[in-house]
Amino acid sequence: MQARQRAQWALLGTEAAERVGEQEQRLAGQVIDAGRGLVVLLNKWGRFDESRRERIDRELDRLLGFTSFAPLLRTSARTGRGLKTLGPVIDQVHVEWSRRITTGRLNRWLAEAVAATAPPMVRGRTVRLRYATQVDVGPPTFRVFSNATVPDSYVRYLERSLREEYGFIGTPLRIGVRVREDRHRSASRG
Repeated sequence: MQARQRAQWALLGTEAAERVGEQEQRLAGQVIDAGRGLVVLLNKWGRFDESRRERIDRELDRLLGFTSFAPLLRTSARTGRGLKTLGPVIDQVHVEWSRRITTGRLNRWLAEAVAATAPPMVRGRTVRLRYATQVDVGPPTFRVFSNATVPDSYVRYLERSLREEYGFIGTPLRIGVRVREDRHRSASRG
């Protein structure tokens, strides 16, 4: 656990022949919760025919779907298959984990995301997202300013949209929402 807190990224290795279990799910969740980059290695991939590989991929999607942002390398330690890409993938995850997006670019992205899918009303109130800024890296952490509470489902939409726009491959994102009342409402309350 101490190593996980000091690390910038982690490799989660499993064998293609073994079913992904609770331990792998728990470890992946802990890496993400700690805000560390993640690369998933699936070893002994060369042993299986195409239909078995498709079943393995479906199982991974079902059991490790919450890690879908992480690169998945299908490898063979015996033959060396897929291992040449490991170093470049780790480098990419580190770059993404350390990446900073300017406030101007974030606000253009936010305007486009809101135009594509407006936030839902909350208790009969229109939710307005004012602006976004990146407050930290390692992991990339963002703050969105709003006039009202934003439902978790919409925050997940914002995360997906942010990933579509900027990638952030292999790194968890943190998106927090800060509620600031409308100025004219605050002033009238007095």
